[in-house]
Amino acid sequence: MNGIYAISDNILTPYDNIVYMLELAILGGISLFQLRDKVNSDEYLKPFCIKLQDICRKNGVHFILNDRIDLAFELGLDGLHIGSKDDGSLYDIVEITKIRNKFNGILGVSCYGDVNRALVSKNIGVDYVAFGSCFKSNIKKDAKQIDIGIFDRINGISTCAIGGINYNNIHLLKNADMVAAISSIWCGDIVSNIVKLKQKWQ
Repeated sequence: MNGIYAISDNILTPYDNIVYMLELAILGGISLFQLRDKVNSDEYLKPFCIKLQDICRKNGVHFILNDRIDLAFELGLDGLHIGSKDDGSLYDIVEITKIRNKFNGILGVSCYGDVNRALVSKNIGVDYVAFGSCFKSNIKKDAKQIDIGIFDRINGISTCAIGGINYNNIHLLKNADMVAAISSIWCGDIVSNIVKLKQKWQ
């Protein structure tokens, strides 16, 4: 798994425009798209999951749902990302193992700056691990920054960099397999943003 990983945002990708914005992101050359929503109900998100996943499938892009475990199971979605619970605590490895055993799709796990969490996740069959915040983030202003040298120390599993990534710093993440972004993708010309990110990264 590799490439630019676009993550939705309730403000920057409003639901009345999200389909069109995803189509532009696909034109720009994303490899993965994550629907991330901490506000609306599962029932509200169902039709969007189905529609957005269908668009992703038709274009060879991986569709990932953030944290909505029950919804991912119910709809048989292609991918699920496990970050933190509603109360802000992390899923422990026992919980992640149970999810892995039941979920056949792509499974990613947030590891922040924790190498051990990444290695244990790798051993239970998680498909990718995400590390961040790599830089100061405008989305998660209080997020703790990690040592980006962490991408040099992880082998045998796909890695994803997230947090504060833009044209000016993406070149520092050459050893990450995937680079996730929000504002650097959705603010302004989406297609041009992604093309420029890829050029600067590669």
